[in-house]
Amino acid sequence: MNINLIHMTWCFIAGMGIGMFYFAGLWWSLKRLSSFQEPALWLFTSFLVRSGVSLAGFYLVSRGGWKGMLFCLFGFFLMRMLWVSKNKRKILSY
Repeated sequence: MNINLIHMTWCFIAGMGIGMFYFAGLWWSLKRLSSFQEPALWLFTSFLVRSGVSLAGFYLVSRGGWKGMLFCLFGFFLMRMLWVSKNKRKILSY
């Protein structure tokens, strides 16, 4: 099994950064949702941009390999758990 530890660590950290981008963008989009005349269009466009950038980031960081992609996803989901736990009070107050 030939796993490059430095590359996998980089993939994990980059996955956390991609997760931070995705969930901060989601939070920002939802906070601005009420100020638009077409909120569904805004939310759909935001989803497409966040998803496209995240998927491209996963692919570029992992160099197309499944092991790097897996470590990116681990970092992404860890950031999701951290983001939700940090903002739980804000989420429940809406």
